[in-house]
Amino acid sequence: MALELSAGDTATLEQRTEGWIAGLKLAALSMKGRSVRGFVDAFSGDNRHIADYLVEEVLRAEPEQVRRFLLSTAILGRMNGPLCDAVTDSVESQTLLDDLERRNLFVVALDDRREWYRYHHLFADVLQKQVSANNPDGARTAHRRASVWHDAHGSRADAIHHALHAGEFERAADLLAGQWPENNRSYESRNWLDRVKTLPESVIRARPTLGMGFAWGLLNSGELEAAEQRLRDVEGWLESNEHPTLTAELAAARVYLSQSRGDAPGTLEHAIRALDLIPHGDVARASGTALVALALWGRGDLEAAHDTFSGALSIMRKHGAIADAIRGIFVLGDIRVAQGCLREAARVYEQGLQLAAESVGSSPLETDELYLGLSEVHREWNDIASATRFLHAMTDATSNTMTTGTTTSTTQSGVQQSHAANKWRWCTAMASVCAARGDLEGALDLLGEAERQDRRDPVPRSRPIAAMKARLFLAQRRLDAASDWATQAGISVDDDLSFLREFEHITLARLLIARHRSGGGERFASDAERLLERLQNAAQTGGRAGSVIEILVLQSLVGQAAGNMRSGLDLLAHALALAEPEGFLRVFIDEGTPMRDMLRHATARGLAGPYTRHVLAAFDAPQAKQPVPPVGSATPAAAGAMRDVGELTTRELEILRLIAAGLRNQEIAEHLRISAATVKRHIANTYGKLGAGHRTEALVRAKELRLL
Repeated sequence: MALELSAGDTATLEQRTEGWIAGLKLAALSMKGRSVRGFVDAFSGDNRHIADYLVEEVLRAEPEQVRRFLLSTAILGRMNGPLCDAVTDSVESQTLLDDLERRNLFVVALDDRREWYRYHHLFADVLQKQVSANNPDGARTAHRRASVWHDAHGSRADAIHHALHAGEFERAADLLAGQWPENNRSYESRNWLDRVKTLPESVIRARPTLGMGFAWGLLNSGELEAAEQRLRDVEGWLESNEHPTLTAELAAARVYLSQSRGDAPGTLEHAIRALDLIPHGDVARASGTALVALALWGRGDLEAAHDTFSGALSIMRKHGAIADAIRGIFVLGDIRVAQGCLREAARVYEQGLQLAAESVGSSPLETDELYLGLSEVHREWNDIASATRFLHAMTDATSNTMTTGTTTSTTQSGVQQSHAANKWRWCTAMASVCAARGDLEGALDLLGEAERQDRRDPVPRSRPIAAMKARLFLAQRRLDAASDWATQAGISVDDDLSFLREFEHITLARLLIARHRSGGGERFASDAERLLERLQNAAQTGGRAGSVIEILVLQSLVGQAAGNMRSGLDLLAHALALAEPEGFLRVFIDEGTPMRDMLRHATARGLAGPYTRHVLAAFDAPQAKQPVPPVGSATPAAAGAMRDVGELTTRELEILRLIAAGLRNQEIAEHLRISAATVKRHIANTYGKLGAGHRTEALVRAKELRLL
């Protein structure tokens, strides 16, 4: 029809018309003389030709009884006989549904038993607009009845949806308050939070338990300032009302908020109060104890933090909260990494993965941080292939869980929320991998994405993204950019030292050394030496062996730069002796040529032991540079391979896009109103056409081919 549609535009129209050939024809007629992109993006049932056809040729041709039924049930995303009976206040709905399906009147069966149905999307759009324009009171009545029915039949999410559309905010608020505990336990608060935000303020404030859930939802999403106001509302209510459970929960939320803001003293104060309010033997003590541990971690009391968090995990396991325990295990590993105990950290992460594999109902949220931790440990061991594999394993675990999961309560936004939580750390970990491969620009791009994805939470941040970028600037010899970072961070040689700023101060020492090497003068070397000595004492006292090794390495390089090779080699020997038991490698390799020269010098002087030669050998087998391609780019090989991929059907493309959006099989089935078995069949066909073995590979392949 000479419309100059792209393959993607054609697929979108086919998806939205669900293969209805007359709908495609009407869309084509509507498109004449209009912007193709704007039309395709906005195409729906309110298109004039579509609406006129469906109203004049379909709806008005039906008997009054059928028209009434169609308009009354138009508000339903899915429907069965009993639900339609409740909405229409009749007893003949199943017969009408059977008749509509038999006549193929824009009704689609969602299961093989012909129990659940939905309307064709365009037909539903037209019906809903007819109802909204001509009978808004009837639409609200239908929504109210649907809400009552869904609530009675255990579908609370649908009950809330219809209550909100009915304008019954009091009922919706009560349902949301009841739904919060389960959403919170399953870390699926995004969709819940979006719905609460639509409620009037007066309705929320009249329900302190809902307000408390609202505050937690905001905390989980990193909206700390908004959460603060909600907590104040709850505090105001508690001033004149007694509610022990809510009081304890408020104290725990205050702990979370203080820790997320980096207020260690406030965190401990609120945590102690929360633990005093929670009865012994109550599983809620686990979260309070865990938050105390995070505060100790942030303060640099690492061994105390480890012991305290171990106690929190014991409480969780004792009360059967295995999923929560799995979610938290990574903290023990991360603390061991901070202490320089890489081998024990790896065992912790691996044991967590094993526990998750043995537990029924584990989700991607329970393993993400474990894979991330393993990736970072293996990077330090210079096993870049494994480090990369663990990062991909994290996304594979997510995809596999989505493929096999049977839980239907998780919404699309909930799934997306679960991955947003760790996306910033995934980006930082992958940036470190890229840097190890020599792809510094790719690493900087990933850190930029990490900044965009970042959100505040109570887990201590010992490596700020801005300081990580400064280190990459130094590797690129962009000293001015690194100096700008130091100015913006407000960091100096004479600052008070703390655990959470240690990474920044070590980065400052690196900047000073680089300034000295570039001819900036002896004062830069002197300042670096003075700062590093203070940092070494602090790290040694705090039991942070990994930091001690890095500081010794830098001190040895200062000695080298100052012409004091003997002192530099002694410091290097000390660093190597500390590094060998835990297998530290990248801490040496990342220093590049100056460190290689020192290691060779040590070998030439006969000072090298086996581990020195091991580190030097790692320099001589550098990782290949493999930049991460930008999202949406197609490599020449991929572009050529597009001809070899079997053509995907409209349904297969639709399912592929839903997979990319993060939906599980069951959720895709519900979204498309088809059976889970049908979804699995389409996915298998799609994988075959793309030459993929699993979801992650299929999505990567689809992006290469610009199908997404």
